[in-house]
Amino acid sequence: LAMLLKADMLPESHVPDKEIRDARRDVRERLLMKKTSTALKNHIYAELLRRGIEYKEGLLGTKTGRKWAKETLAEPRLEQTFNLLEAAETAISEYNQERLKPAFERNEKAQLIATIPGVGYYSSMTISAELGDVSRFPDSDKIVSYAGLNPGVYQSGPHEEHRSITKTGPASLRWVLVEAARMHLMHCRNKRDCKLCLFYKRLQKKRGDKIAIVAMAAKMLRIIYWMLRLNKTYQSQG
Repeated sequence: LAMLLKADMLPESHVPDKEIRDARRDVRERLLMKKTSTALKNHIYAELLRRGIEYKEGLLGTKTGRKWAKETLAEPRLEQTFNLLEAAETAISEYNQERLKPAFERNEKAQLIATIPGVGYYSSMTISAELGDVSRFPDSDKIVSYAGLNPGVYQSGPHEEHRSITKTGPASLRWVLVEAARMHLMHCRNKRDCKLCLFYKRLQKKRGDKIAIVAMAAKMLRIIYWMLRLNKTYQSQG
């Protein structure tokens, strides 16, 4: 170890500053609330399925749908589940207004990332917080590897096999990038000329949606890397 240290060959561990650590705690707390809300919704959907009741996708996202679900599943046990769901959603709304939106307005990097169509303030805050200072990455390959969106490679002698993504690094970063990619496909107004959308369409025809959306998320991360390094807003032409 002493000889490696003398030769400057020991890898360093990056320790983010207090501002980045606080931002990560904020977005991860919000993610925990969202997971709780989603779990409660899935429990209600599972109860509808168990009873053989058909329902429309996203039913609990509307007032009419939620009212129908309450009336259909009217019993004390599930009434508590609906109460918990409403409490969780109220907590998320208050947390967004009191904590995340003011933080977003002070975060220039997050505002830069939010110029990508479909990327909202929460997604941009999460990406900014989880990446920290992007100048610590020498190129876009390293930042994709940090996020765990690069394909794993198995080598044995001359044989080389490419496998699924490594999934190293923050899981919340991978999740929000994939969600941001899907939102971009929905909200991009220039789909015919947008390089990200065209990249997804080409790959989706060959490899299917799941592989294409993950690859698009990795490509979006490369774009974000250069946006932050060059302090440039998003350009659909590249």
